[in-house]
Order: sequence, then C-alpha cells, then structure tokens
Amino acid sequence: MVFRHTLEQLEKMKFPMFRSVIFDRTAYPQARYNGITPVSNEPGGSASRDIEALADEIIQILAAGQGADAQEAA
Repeated sequence: MVFRHTLEQLEKMKFPMFRSVIFDRTAYPQARYNGITPVSNEPGGSASRDIEALADEIIQILAAGQGADAQEAA
C-alpha cells in the first residue's frame, strides 16, 4: 500500500524512475552476512533476476544516451 502510494506520488511529480524494482528480499542480508553478492549466492533466484533487470535497464538507458551524444557530435 505505501509502495503503491509512493509510486503514484512520484509519477504525479513526473519524477524519473526505473521500471525495474529491487524488492526487499531476504537474499540481500543473507548475501551481506556471507560476504557475497545475491547473484553469486543464488544465481537463478528472485534477487538475481531483480538485479539483472535493473542492470539491463541501465545498459539500455546508457546505450540510448550514447546514441544521442554521437548524433549531437555529428
């Protein structure tokens, strides 16, 4: 409920947001406790998929920005 309300308020303010969500998962404190990453702790797990989705989104945004920079330079 709080999460949805927060998203709605940010959308109303036209605040830039990622589409990907990093949920509060037990994998994060477990990985931190063991001194490893969630991806190495459970490669196919939910936390790994969340991180991969965010990384993919960031790569797409950066790639799109590089394309815009190249066009401006030409």
